Amino acid sequence: MSTTQEPIAVVGGGAAGIATALALAARGLPSRVFERAGSANEIDRGDIVHPGSVPLLHRWGAWDAVTAAGPLDFADFRVVDGDGSPLFTANTRSLLGRDCHLTALRHPDIVTALHAAAAGTGLVDFHGSEPVSELITERGRVTGVRTGGGAEYPAPVTVVATGTRSKLRAQHFGGHRSYDYGTSFFNARITALDAYRGCGYYVLDREGVLVMVALPGDEMRIGIQFDTAVRDDRPSAATFAAHARRILRPLRRYALDFIEGHTYRLEGVLADAWWRPGAVLAGDVAHTVHPTGGQGMNLAFGDAEALASRVAALDLAAGDAVDAACRDYAAHRRARVRAVFRRSHLGGRLATLRRPAAIAARRAVLRTADHLPPLKRAVIRRLVEVR
Repeated sequence: MSTTQEPIAVVGGGAAGIATALALAARGLPSRVFERAGSANEIDRGDIVHPGSVPLLHRWGAWDAVTAAGPLDFADFRVVDGDGSPLFTANTRSLLGRDCHLTALRHPDIVTALHAAAAGTGLVDFHGSEPVSELITERGRVTGVRTGGGAEYPAPVTVVATGTRSKLRAQHFGGHRSYDYGTSFFNARITALDAYRGCGYYVLDREGVLVMVALPGDEMRIGIQFDTAVRDDRPSAATFAAHARRILRPLRRYALDFIEGHTYRLEGVLADAWWRPGAVLAGDVAHTVHPTGGQGMNLAFGDAEALASRVAALDLAAGDAVDAACRDYAAHRRARVRAVFRRSHLGGRLATLRRPAAIAARRAVLRTADHLPPLKRAVIRRLVEVR
């Protein structure tokens, strides 16, 4: 337990930042969370909570807040072609155990639930309209943060969890490896379709890629992948239904009642350094993986737990010991995430195949894997037990 009176500084109030605050609070460590107004709820990607993250949310005392938001649980996952014919099907419960299922909830609702759980600990001090402008350094070590209003907050450790394009990463942690897939996703929310409830769908067709999953509140998410460089034929609120029906042709039988949508670019990012004396990276600022499998947020939960478990027993006033623990966290998590990054990257590349021969080969591989239970079990475990 820390003997210092200063809380740990967490820069960023999204899922990664609040998860870090929760993991610290579960061990009796106070934190200050800094976030610019409203930014924590700007992203709406319909995140999936994986089975490996559920024990962490229980441990942090956050699971009740998540379930109070009314999430949907599902165990079936299907890869289909544009005619709806199955290429690969899996049930996580039958493959990995009856408690193994996926939990669907809109990203803003997840963040709101984490905020509620963190507020209930009494150990998290929210600075919701006080963004951090820079990290304070003394003799090469980060010693706290300075906000846009000029206020300074000393901290024994500063956790930067500010998202993919953070200037703080470039200023204080150096470079990063990145990959631009040349594609973007248009994420639409629609009124749920009865024929597609209770299952997650990945549609791979010569006409494109589409992801579909049910959401709470009688809604459904449809994500449509498109070439970023294409300007004259890209999904929008007005055209998304035509795009969706072109990729998954059975959708032509249904009305697609559009609620809202937004576009985001697909890219992979892996920071070169996750640690420097007095500070660490966590979440998307450290790693952004291709959304195949919906693993990004669950990796952030793993970051939070790994960091908190390493600093919990330390005297946070002992800088050398804290830095050694943070350096160990960085090495361990970067190695673990790098493996997921590579698998997600491969999945992302396979989803963008264009040549007929390559598409035919992909179809053959998926159908072969569908008839090999040990291989199917291994693939699904890699997808849903990320942490």
